[in-house]
Amino acid sequence: MDRLDIRIVRELTQSRTVWPARPGLIASYRQVARTVGVSPGTIRNRVVQLTRSGVLRGFSVYANLNLLGLRSGSYAVEVSPSLRKSDVIKQLSKIDGLVFFENFRGTLLGIGIAYSPDQPIEKKLTEIDLVARSPRGLFSRVIHPPCSAELNQPEWRLVSRLMAGSFRSYGQLARELRISLRTLRRRLAKLDESGALLSFPRLDYAAISGAVATGLLVTFREGPEKPEVKTRVRQFLDDWTTFVGGWEDFEFYRLFLPNVAKATEVAEAVRAMPGVAFVRVEFVDGLVDQLETLKVYVDRHIVGESRSELGVTASPTR
Repeated sequence: MDRLDIRIVRELTQSRTVWPARPGLIASYRQVARTVGVSPGTIRNRVVQLTRSGVLRGFSVYANLNLLGLRSGSYAVEVSPSLRKSDVIKQLSKIDGLVFFENFRGTLLGIGIAYSPDQPIEKKLTEIDLVARSPRGLFSRVIHPPCSAELNQPEWRLVSRLMAGSFRSYGQLARELRISLRTLRRRLAKLDESGALLSFPRLDYAAISGAVATGLLVTFREGPEKPEVKTRVRQFLDDWTTFVGGWEDFEFYRLFLPNVAKATEVAEAVRAMPGVAFVRVEFVDGLVDQLETLKVYVDRHIVGESRSELGVTASPTR
């Protein structure tokens, strides 16, 4: 992967925000081209190449957790060396609310958690620690974009369908939902403008050539200069960054670096910056996406709307 590929992946992933994913549906070639500064045809050709090489394996769409009344957190935990990591991930995937796992080559495991505001997060973390046979890891609250949407049942059904998987065209999706293309575009525009949806590309890290997928976890010293230090780190890492997790208690950067030696060099340079408290570098093996489990919360809204139309009071969504 070269510099242009990295910039395209970053635009598809976050669109230069620090939200957990790109607000709205998948970016068009024209949108990406405008930001990256090349022609839409060049973007299309690069996306085709990334797809054919197996690096880009489609896109995931999910409902904004603020729309669902949920909170989100990121948890970095050590898996006991006595355990097989794949077995741990399999066991953890059965715990309600764990929506993705970022697997690193060492003992570190990154976990994305969705949880109800009235649910003690400490209980969830303890469940994870017991499975991983780990001491308490590093947790941070993750903030999703504001969402002003109030959806009706057809709009909730559209959200549910988008989360279920890809579709070939808007025409095919409209036929499937038995609505006109014009109605579909109107509903999609509302979801997009209200912040109801987020999307990101699914990548196969094993298929990447010419770069090493690297994770950099950074904590900062408290003080008035902290925002400036964060900005300085982001600017330094900009050429290699495909994702910035600007969480409340730490930041996580997903980088595509030219080689392993460069990863060590970059980590040492960040560690030396005034205001940086801690740096850890790891190599990414893969990302396990379980965002489809959030569909249950969307489908509860659909059931609730149906029951309301029949004059039945729906149970509150947790």
